[in-house]
Amino acid sequence: MKFSHYYEELITERRYSDDKFEVITKKMPNWLLDEFGGDPNMVVRMPMYSDFRKYLLDRGEDVTNNEDVILGFSYLEDWLNEIDGRLSQKFLTLISQRYPVISEKIKNWNKPDDWVKGPRGRKPAEGSLKKLEDQYEKMQDDLEKHVMKMRELMRQINQRRSYFGKNE
Repeated sequence: MKFSHYYEELITERRYSDDKFEVITKKMPNWLLDEFGGDPNMVVRMPMYSDFRKYLLDRGEDVTNNEDVILGFSYLEDWLNEIDGRLSQKFLTLISQRYPVISEKIKNWNKPDDWVKGPRGRKPAEGSLKKLEDQYEKMQDDLEKHVMKMRELMRQINQRRSYFGKNE
């Protein structure tokens, strides 16, 4: 085995599990549509654009302009599953490197689409406020019970002092 083949395998190693790959390839057409929908001419900057365009031509699709290529995104999942696994991994890697919005969507592939990244760490919430209030009320009840016990003990002490004549 030549070193160049080994090096190429290292570079294009598999980054996505089967589940993640399946979900990403299903969502990728919509993500790319969001990216290129405003300006269809930008689709030519997409990684492996010529390979995908050739795939569409081989399928018999009419791709005379860039808008036709964008319409062909409905076949993107099929294309990614039909090409060599290393090439599809390379495509997803290049897409995530070039388009930061899509990269974030790939990172959050198993989260709902409306999920928003929250602040780090544990932030106070309404549930934590209720929990603290409950703890305070419990401690207040315990304190009242102890004060009542202390008063009862003081009453007994004073009663016995007066019995023995030691009212100090």
